[in-house]
Amino acid sequence: MSVVQSIEENILKETDDKSCIIEFNGVTKKYGQATAVDNISLSIREGEFISLLGPSGCGKTTTLRMIGGFELPSQGSIKIDDKEAGNLPPNHRPVNTVFQNYALFPHLSIYENIAFGLKQKKIPKSQIKSETDEMIEVMGLQQHREKYPRQLSGGQQQRVALARALVNKPRVLLLDEPLGALDLKLRKKMQFELKKLHEQFEITFIYVTHDQEEALIMSDRIAVMNQGRIEQIDTPQQIYSNPNTLFVADFIGETNLIDVDSLQGLNKDILLKEFPQLINSEKKLVIRPEHFKITTKNRVQQNGICLEAKIKNVHFVGSKKLVVLESESQEMVVNISDEEHIGHLSEDVSLSVKKDLVRIL
Repeated sequence: MSVVQSIEENILKETDDKSCIIEFNGVTKKYGQATAVDNISLSIREGEFISLLGPSGCGKTTTLRMIGGFELPSQGSIKIDDKEAGNLPPNHRPVNTVFQNYALFPHLSIYENIAFGLKQKKIPKSQIKSETDEMIEVMGLQQHREKYPRQLSGGQQQRVALARALVNKPRVLLLDEPLGALDLKLRKKMQFELKKLHEQFEITFIYVTHDQEEALIMSDRIAVMNQGRIEQIDTPQQIYSNPNTLFVADFIGETNLIDVDSLQGLNKDILLKEFPQLINSEKKLVIRPEHFKITTKNRVQQNGICLEAKIKNVHFVGSKKLVVLESESQEMVVNISDEEHIGHLSEDVSLSVKKDLVRIL
């Protein structure tokens, strides 16, 4: 068992021991004739970090908005703390939302933005001040407390939006692509900051994103959505290593989807011999780029399979290279380290892969 698998099993064990805080039962959401969410059932555990991941239009934001009470289901039920949410308005749910555009009040200072929710609850002024001051310190905003949102960078505005939500001590924090407007370097930094905040506050984070790497880095579990349905829900390790469908395999990270029927000659013979279940089947082989090894032609890897291919292109991407190869009518991609030697363009090589690293979907 790998270290990552061991950590993930411990995380799941801890979250399994916790109660379910949100439960979807056969929930459908329609807008006229269009179905945005199609009969989904989902249990979210108290204290976990779960991501709703999928392409634009897959229903993930609509799902989040139904949890927040901004949209109501057309069919099915949503329970919060084992009670029907029904027509419960957003301000009566133990939930706060952080939007992609931050939705900060431009006419209020940073301090006033963060304190706004506490003032709405009409709690004592001394308590508002102490809790707002504490959150400002936690988020590292001491130097900006009297500034206005327009005077802050995108990352600083993001911290204000998080502080304004967290100061209310919600049971659940909904995050709708909150890092989408940030540049790549700041986005990566904020991913780790969000994970740290989740661990610090020990509340449920429900995170919407279309960024696979973001979901893999931060989540305890990922629900992959497609056309209004949940295709798979599991830990990041399982989602990546053991996808249940071709959509999940193709959407999560890079992958090679090999259609055996499109091959001819030796490569097809090799694959059908090793995987007879592919004969007269529409299923495909799924092989991650890092699982392929480029070797000299006709060198067979022990306990694996070996395909003939030709080097078509090589792309340098920092610490690794992406090698594009062509095998008859199939194009495949292999990840190798920057130091690893490969052949020359147009050179015939062999692609080796261990049989137990190949998925059939």
